[in-house]
Amino acid sequence: MRIIFCLIIVFFSLQVTAQQTYVPDDNFEQGLIDLGYDSPPLDDYVLTSSIESITSLFLENKSIVDMTGIEDFVGLNLIDLTGNFIEDLDLSQNINLERIDVYNNNLNTLNIKNGNLYNILSFNAQLNPNLTCIDVDDVSYANANLLFIDSQTQFSENCESLSITSTSNLIFSFYPNPIKNQLHIKMITSSAYDVKIYNSYGQILHSETSSLPELTINTSHLISGIYFIKVNDSVKKLVKE
Repeated sequence: MRIIFCLIIVFFSLQVTAQQTYVPDDNFEQGLIDLGYDSPPLDDYVLTSSIESITSLFLENKSIVDMTGIEDFVGLNLIDLTGNFIEDLDLSQNINLERIDVYNNNLNTLNIKNGNLYNILSFNAQLNPNLTCIDVDDVSYANANLLFIDSQTQFSENCESLSITSTSNLIFSFYPNPIKNQLHIKMITSSAYDVKIYNSYGQILHSETSSLPELTINTSHLISGIYFIKVNDSVKKLVKE
């Protein structure tokens, strides 16, 4: 009997835990409290049942850095996070989103690859100087319809493969940029290295291994557009005229 009782207690404890969403950023949670979706005190949790049917979320200028927990807002049609300090934002689980505003944040990564791209009515990711790539389902559609992005930002179906390393960590240089028919690579290190050229879809268009201090690659077959050159783990963006 005691064993059964203990199992019942464990079961209900797990049920209570499963009904809560982890929200570690106090400013995010305070914003939810201000909107009436949570109650004090700040404890890093909000009832999932209180947020899963919300259709609009306005959290402008709340000094939010971490949006962990947003994945449980599954009913969202609109999200406005203007003027925060958010660094990484994954909206891949928010499959009903139609309006997305992340203007003026500190984004390094943004994932809107949630199967609902064709239903997005408005999108603004401008003033995010560290954002170089946005994960989407369809690059061509995003380029044609999601226009409010910064000049350094590109769309890709696989941003992880195009992750750009900071200049201080690069082990190579290349010229010219923009390129035409040839790309010249000059290595800073003397060991063997792998070279790959990707398009904005994350597809490998050229791959080779070399140990030469300088390497020339024929790029005449590439069409005009944005590409990424990856040498070992270092990546830089290049443009084909």
